[in-house]
Amino acid sequence: EIVLVQNPNYWVTEPLWDGAPTGPAALERVVIRSVDEWGTRFAMMQAGDADFAYVPRANIAQIDPLVGERCEYVADPQDLTCAPTDNPNGPFRLYIGHPLVSREDAFFTFDINVEGGNPFVGSGTLDGNGIPADFFSDIHVRRAFEYCFDYDSFIAEAQAGEGVFNVGYLIPGMLGYDPNGPQYYYDLDQCKAEIEQAWDGAVAESGFRFQLGYNTGNTARQTVGSILQASFQALDEKYQIEIVGLPWPTFLSTIRASRLPIFCSGWQEDIHDPHNWAQPELVGTYASRQRMPADLLAAFEEKVNAGASETDSAARAAIYAELTQMDYDNALAIRLPIPTGRHYEQRWVQGWYYNMIYPGTYFYVLSKQ
Repeated sequence: EIVLVQNPNYWVTEPLWDGAPTGPAALERVVIRSVDEWGTRFAMMQAGDADFAYVPRANIAQIDPLVGERCEYVADPQDLTCAPTDNPNGPFRLYIGHPLVSREDAFFTFDINVEGGNPFVGSGTLDGNGIPADFFSDIHVRRAFEYCFDYDSFIAEAQAGEGVFNVGYLIPGMLGYDPNGPQYYYDLDQCKAEIEQAWDGAVAESGFRFQLGYNTGNTARQTVGSILQASFQALDEKYQIEIVGLPWPTFLSTIRASRLPIFCSGWQEDIHDPHNWAQPELVGTYASRQRMPADLLAAFEEKVNAGASETDSAARAAIYAELTQMDYDNALAIRLPIPTGRHYEQRWVQGWYYNMIYPGTYFYVLSKQ
């Protein structure tokens, strides 16, 4: 746990914004406790031992009946409108619907690291019991996986029906984002057509088997694997994807070492600018973990650098739109829908507000009644 203690000599004497507090924080002590298991967190909320807690989408049905006040995000004006629920005496308050500046994607590894052996690729060849290290270097393989992903099911199962379809590597509303841009969609016939072309027909002839790993407890990433598994099984039983839960340290070290054929990972923006998405998604963090081919990486780097150095907003937007087309043409990753936000708290908590670029909780503004 981390404990924060009030500074009685805090220097702010004028409000930093309209309605902001001044002087020492209202809370004398804040305890931030890491509790991995949802059942324990839920019990703490029910007992009043926690003021707020993270609630996975898979568990909202447990806590929603206890919500007494619901605050809906309104885009214009950007505000939260609160009203009692059908259970007005419920102990919790829910803030819902606010846009997030984070996302998850499912990335293909172009050259899987098999040094010292790698159980995630099975036999390591296209013999029906594995895949070669460069399996996803074939564009038809990547496109097949794009078309075999059921986006509607993912929104329903992993995002409680609250996800927003996303085009490309940018987030909605970002400079250069085009909601009408190129995107893949769920189509088993197209998936079948692409997989039949993969590796000059060798994949369709022999089938494949590999393991898709996720960090244990992350139901959204597990759902990605389940959807792909079901789709390919619907095409032919010789297409086998095994879903493997890994402890977080193992999962993280495995994706950093490029040992997973497909890996799910997320990004939280640091600066509200398209470069903060283009760089990690296309040439930096994830391109490195994907072991993207040098020629493809160079083509993306040229455009990403042009976008960063351009000073005209319209010209920048055009460059990032070009990058969206390149991302689509090369099928770098399954671009997953983006969820909207949920924040649960005890109704005695006062002062919480949403700042999308601030990833944590600004405790200075909070108080308790």
